[in-house]
Amino acid sequence: MSLLEICTETLSGVRAASTGGAQRIELCSALDLDGLTPSEELIAAARADSDLELLVMVRPQPGIFEVDTELLKTMCAQIERVTAMGADGVVCGCLLADGQIDVPTLQELVKAACGLPLTFHRAFDQTPDLLAACEVLIDNGVSRVLTSGGAATAMEGSAMLKQLVSLAGDRFDVVVGGSVREANIAELKKLTGAKQFHSALDRLPTTESVRALLNAC
Repeated sequence: MSLLEICTETLSGVRAASTGGAQRIELCSALDLDGLTPSEELIAAARADSDLELLVMVRPQPGIFEVDTELLKTMCAQIERVTAMGADGVVCGCLLADGQIDVPTLQELVKAACGLPLTFHRAFDQTPDLLAACEVLIDNGVSRVLTSGGAATAMEGSAMLKQLVSLAGDRFDVVVGGSVREANIAELKKLTGAKQFHSALDRLPTTESVRALLNAC
């Protein structure tokens, strides 16, 4: 059985994920900027409206994924806040200037999550060696990674995704994202061996589109 995670920036998207049969929601704002931290009002409304596993994006600003001391403080404070509001996990990421995982910063983010699952977002796809980066995430307590296999879309990155899924095994969840649609999800499942998939459904998820995506895989 495949797990479907719906990414949304609206309460209507949260409701569509719930009624359409998805198992998990990633809540964020500003999908046109690759996702930012959502408002507390949206988090509260989503938590009140849905019993699905709720992951909250923690990304205070757009642009590069380097995290300085002040930004780290902000991210840790946001993690603590969304945790207190009932989030079931957080989604964040941090890189050094050379694209490697920023391990000291990552350790602080994992610590701030206080045992809640932490998903490393698609900043992962900018790392120079995805297989090595996967091991770094596993070694530092990250629960899962959202990735397109380093390519623009999951279909283009399917060969690398297959390697990542094999490498991770039962130690770590590889969540396939990047233009995942009803038309390609079954093929992606076959090509990669992945069991978890992520889609924003063109930023407009509906009950019907979520159900169709789930049925297709």
